[in-house]
Amino acid sequence: MHSPNFWSELIHIIRNNLAPGHRYGALICPRSEKGPITLGPLVHFTTETTEEWLRNHFEPILAKKEEDYNEEFSLDTKIKLIDLGSISQRTPSSPTSATKKVYSKTTSSSQILQAMQTMQETQIAQTNAILEAIKTQQQSPTLNWTPLIQAVATAIPAVVGVPVSLATPNPVTPASPTTSTTPAAPVSEIQAQLESLTSTVNTLALTQREQSKTLESLSQGFNNLTNTVAQLSQGFNTLTQIVAATKGTPSNGSSTPPAAPSTPPSTPAAPAAPSSPSTPASQSSEMLSGAADSNSYKPINFKLMDDKGELVDASMHLNLIKPKGSRQLHSSAVIHAAKAFNKELNPNSIVTADLESLITEEGLNRVFMAAWYNGIKFRVFDISQSQFNMEPHLMLRAFWLDLLQNNHKCTVYFHNWAGYDAILSLAALISLHEYGYTFNPIVQDGKVISLTVLLGTEIQLTIKDSIKVIPGSLAKLAKDFKVETQKDHFPHYFNPLELCGLLDWEGSIPEYKYFEPKRTTPAEYEKMAEQFKNKPWNFLEVSRQYIQGDVIALYQILISFFKGLKDKFPINPIKKRSAPGIAFTTWKTV
Repeated sequence: MHSPNFWSELIHIIRNNLAPGHRYGALICPRSEKGPITLGPLVHFTTETTEEWLRNHFEPILAKKEEDYNEEFSLDTKIKLIDLGSISQRTPSSPTSATKKVYSKTTSSSQILQAMQTMQETQIAQTNAILEAIKTQQQSPTLNWTPLIQAVATAIPAVVGVPVSLATPNPVTPASPTTSTTPAAPVSEIQAQLESLTSTVNTLALTQREQSKTLESLSQGFNNLTNTVAQLSQGFNTLTQIVAATKGTPSNGSSTPPAAPSTPPSTPAAPAAPSSPSTPASQSSEMLSGAADSNSYKPINFKLMDDKGELVDASMHLNLIKPKGSRQLHSSAVIHAAKAFNKELNPNSIVTADLESLITEEGLNRVFMAAWYNGIKFRVFDISQSQFNMEPHLMLRAFWLDLLQNNHKCTVYFHNWAGYDAILSLAALISLHEYGYTFNPIVQDGKVISLTVLLGTEIQLTIKDSIKVIPGSLAKLAKDFKVETQKDHFPHYFNPLELCGLLDWEGSIPEYKYFEPKRTTPAEYEKMAEQFKNKPWNFLEVSRQYIQGDVIALYQILISFFKGLKDKFPINPIKKRSAPGIAFTTWKTV
């Protein structure tokens, strides 16, 4: 992808080989000497896509990946294309379809309570209306038919001319509903049913009122729980920042937590009253966020503790100030002063190691060589040795056993252990548990940044990543520290097993295309080619010289760096896992 013609060639392939009017998906996978990567998710394009669009989309992703991996992905690039079908066949979604989607909404407890109360009132009103209608029908007055019969009986004879005389009837007293036997049974049954229905409605109303009270209680409890969780979350964030400031653990968690103090800290003093009224939450937020309220400097309000566990006046001993934009520590945080390291550094406790791999046609890394160096002894292993039978796993097991047996209680550094060597060799190391070894890893962002190997409770070996301590490529660090051994050149893309059929291949120096351009210039290649003009170039021999130069150069860089730190500050940088850890220990010590 670094070729100036890459994008124009890709556009040429797209325009001449893909079907117009179709939509395609693309995955672009450039490769470095350590393997391939994928530049983001599937990207859609057509034959009308321009070179400028491809550049603007992929080049920033490639630059970010190279920065993250500290590598240049300048080897071959694989492109996978998927035909997603004709653009005209893609039916746009109906505008009304969005209205048919059902979205799940969270209903608040107050809305639920209001709905239940409305339902209760409606049911009660309907029941009362029914009761009133029934009572009105049953209690209507009984019709007196006697006057009507007399009128009819008098009118008919008068019409035909026959006089009629009727005796005045005795007034009929209407039967009392309580004494009438005929309607008594239906009324009593209806009243009994009404009383039962009324009792049921009252019971339902009482139950709903109780449920409403329960719902109100649950709603209040939920609100209280929400507030509690928010307070706990804020408190946890506050505690995390205080612990980070107290123990020297940066946000990436890469530094070593210091041992617990032998003497418990004294009770911290109460925080000083603020100059202007503010709520406690705003005070804590201001102290932790570090937002400066003016251009003036303010002293940092924290305490230091000496080796005897007694508080030290920081303003007298350190004269520290809080510049604008810096974070002010909470007044309750107690930062312990680190004990000065006044002994000499032991270079014999430092070991450097490295792996070399063959890059296969599939872009995979196959380890073929491993080596370590402790300032005195250099040991190298490769899969061509008869006892390994060309098996990387067997070779790596032997490498780890030899490293453990010859470097007891030492610290071994791999440059980019977490991102490369651990991935390729950790399985072989863990397989040594059958010898009684146990392992205590430190994991950060899914990567093993450090590992302690133990036998019982005794530490046998500590593995660390030197790129966490001194970031940068090995070649650049060797030049910057001006060490005696500089990084050599090697054809990382030359795989003699696949190209020639054997590992111990010998012949003329491989072509320049097998070297990495950013590490080996054409002039440097021509100089090497001149050296092997009259002698054969042997792959295994050159590989041994190359890996030996790497472990020795790394050893010299670490010794120079650690001694430089020790000369200026009373610390032991070998005990730390990262540059931030070394910096924080230095700050606590001086």
